[in-house]
Amino acid sequence: MSTEQTSIAGDRDRGVSRTPIVIALVGSEFSGKTIIGKSLAEKFGTEPVVAGDMVRAARDRGETAIDLRCKEILERGEYLTGAEMLQLAAEWFARSQEDVIILDGFLRSTQEVEGFLPALKKAGIVPRQLFIPFLRTPVWAPHIRLEEIRTDPFSPRKIRLEDNPDTLTKRLTAFYTNLGERTLKAKK
Repeated sequence: MSTEQTSIAGDRDRGVSRTPIVIALVGSEFSGKTIIGKSLAEKFGTEPVVAGDMVRAARDRGETAIDLRCKEILERGEYLTGAEMLQLAAEWFARSQEDVIILDGFLRSTQEVEGFLPALKKAGIVPRQLFIPFLRTPVWAPHIRLEEIRTDPFSPRKIRLEDNPDTLTKRLTAFYTNLGERTLKAKK
């Protein structure tokens, strides 16, 4: 562990918190979260934390039980449970030293919403400001966007193995399940 990491861990043990601005972009697949996240990241001089990228990186590592679980859920076209996503996110939060944290694709379950602030706090993060914008898109629009990406040879977005109509339908169903409840809890 480097001196800097030791110092950070020591500060957290003594209850010293970092107070970044936290922006959690919430929306269905293909709702524009990543485009907005990249734009905000450029403005603030940081990198967005994309939930899907975090899951794919864990799958590619393949070292721990959660890494293997990421491989399994990606193959089935599903989401991690809220507890599993919070576990991955908490590891990232603990390492992050950003003044602005931009999250793309989190808060997809009631469990994630309820555990979000505790996970930040456990990592020594108390948001100076917390923004949770919801990006609305008609329920049919992601299917059209997926087809455009799949058929446009000039699309800047690369097609991933999990980008197919069946997986998209599963993920949209999961996203819209309990959406009202999650939204109310996030506002508290």
